[in-house]
Order: sequence, then C-alpha cells, then structure tokens
Amino acid sequence: MSLFFKCLTNLFYAFTAIFLIKIIYKYLEDKSVKCLLNEESTKLLEKCMYIVKPGLRLACRFYWRKEGWYKMQNVKKILMGKANNEESGILDDSELLIVLKSLTDSALIIPSTDASSLMTFDDYAVVLCGNDLIQICKELKLKNVTNKKCAIDTLKSYSKRKSIKNFCTGGSEDNSRRVLKM
Repeated sequence: MSLFFKCLTNLFYAFTAIFLIKIIYKYLEDKSVKCLLNEESTKLLEKCMYIVKPGLRLACRFYWRKEGWYKMQNVKKILMGKANNEESGILDDSELLIVLKSLTDSALIIPSTDASSLMTFDDYAVVLCGNDLIQICKELKLKNVTNKKCAIDTLKSYSKRKSIKNFCTGGSEDNSRRVLKM
C-alpha cells in the first residue's frame, strides 16, 4: 500500500460524519433536490454511502484540511483525532488499510504508488521532514546540508544538473527522476 495519500475534491465541509451521512442519504432519496448537483457530484455522494465505517470520518477530516499529501502515519493520526492514549488502539494498521482501500476505490483519495508517482518534488518537500531530506542528500553524496531549507535548495539544484549517465549514452536527461526515486 502507498505511503502517501491525497484528497481529491473539496466537497465536504465541517460536518460530523454521522450528520453528513444523514444529509447524503436524504439527498439521494429525494428526487426533487437531485437537480441541485451535477451528475458527477451525485455519483460521488452515492459512492460515499458504500465507504467502510470510519472511512467517511477520515474523508471529512481530510476535507477540513488544506489539500495536499499525507504520510500514512499522519493519516492514522488524522483519523484518530483527539483520542486519548487509551483509545489510540481503536484502529490497527490492517483496518486502516481497509479504510484507505475503500476511499481509494471510491475515488475520494488517490495513493502515490512507486511505479507512477503523482507527487512532485515540491509535494515531497512539504511532506518529508528535514531529517528525511538531509538523509536523501547524504545518499546522493551532497555535502554541507544542515537544515530542511538547505536540503530543499540543494536537491533542487542537483535535480537540474545533467545526469552522469548522459556522458555514456549521449542523452540530455537531468537528475530529477533520480531525486524523486529516493
């Protein structure tokens, strides 16, 4: 399963999940109000009715936040909300994966896969902490990197440089793919 997830639309507002489910259900049952939303939005609402139980709560919490990518561990924290330490064991990793698959299948979130990442360098720079970026710089043997901003600037500069394999193959590819793979 992917390590990063992104919410796709800002359809939901600050409603509790139960209240939202009731609104969606009433909307889908009442034919006179169906003309208020376009067909795509109506289909999205229909999909919401089939999301695994805590999934709609997670979708609501995603949409309250700024659109962006989230690490798996942060997704779990978002879903848990302000739960006490005693309640933190409510959702284990296997249940979280089921919830995320349900949201992905419903097209409410999109995962970033290793094969075809939808994330840009700037997305990674926001999601990854300074230590992660500094570690990437070390793996690429980039020196004098001391903080997150310096790591971002160094990696951007490195991405723009021509790849060493160009000397062997005669290509004109830069290092941007290599940095994103790290």
